Amino acid sequence: MTSIRNLSRWIWLPVMSILVFAAIYGIAVLTSQGQAFENAALAGSRLEAPAFITEADDELAAISYTSLAVSIVVVFLIGLIRRRPRLAIAGAGTIIVSVLAAEAFKRIILPRPALVQAAADISHNSFPSGHTTIAMSILMATILVVPYRGRGWAMFIVFTWSTGIGAATLAAHWHRLSDTIGGDMIALGVGSLFSLWLARSGDIVPWRGKSFPFRTALVVFIALFAAVTLALALAFAYFLPTLSGADYQSGAYQVTYVAASAASTMTGLVFWWSWHRLQVPAKS
Repeated sequence: MTSIRNLSRWIWLPVMSILVFAAIYGIAVLTSQGQAFENAALAGSRLEAPAFITEADDELAAISYTSLAVSIVVVFLIGLIRRRPRLAIAGAGTIIVSVLAAEAFKRIILPRPALVQAAADISHNSFPSGHTTIAMSILMATILVVPYRGRGWAMFIVFTWSTGIGAATLAAHWHRLSDTIGGDMIALGVGSLFSLWLARSGDIVPWRGKSFPFRTALVVFIALFAAVTLALALAFAYFLPTLSGADYQSGAYQVTYVAASAASTMTGLVFWWSWHRLQVPAKS
């Protein structure tokens, strides 16, 4: 049975997700300053090299209804193969609920008021990012369903792709920084709630096997790298007001691009940490 201490992880993580989601929406979407800055960053993405933009477009194009359906089926089947129906539901449900929530927020619930003048191609409502939500929810689902012993290899395959999609949406001129953070928080919150459900059902137990020091060292390195790059981006952001025109737009884009990548990375690491030395063992 999962301890009360472990249960608390999946109680405060959804709360934190909601607070961050609400704060980023309030600051970036509901204020003229937030809209102006993100519009400048979105315009700045067009100043990047065409090859870089094309690469980002191709990366995002790989996320389709077909690939999404395949991901859901694969995650569900892993749970069933391990003879854990609830785990199969939790894994697939993390993706499905996250995507539906993102679409509902963007298309129905959360408007984008026109507080500043902007060109038509950067004034669209895009909060939160559906592509970021898909990628991050697949990451969360992978952590849920893969056995602890193989989790490191699964993360090696999925983690870099998932955490890079948010930044790719900025490079492709599709989304803003707030959109990607919103998608991160939806996936984190939904994944944590399904984790709480599994824990309360008694499916999650401690891992009693050996430690994996290389895996731990890699996670620490990734966390430090993300923290350092985010700190450098914020330091550069301090000097942005001294720039103007295309220089300001390009600088704003560079800051938000790095911040989007760092935010997704940290979100993935936080959820991975919540499952540290915990697993849903396969039934014999």
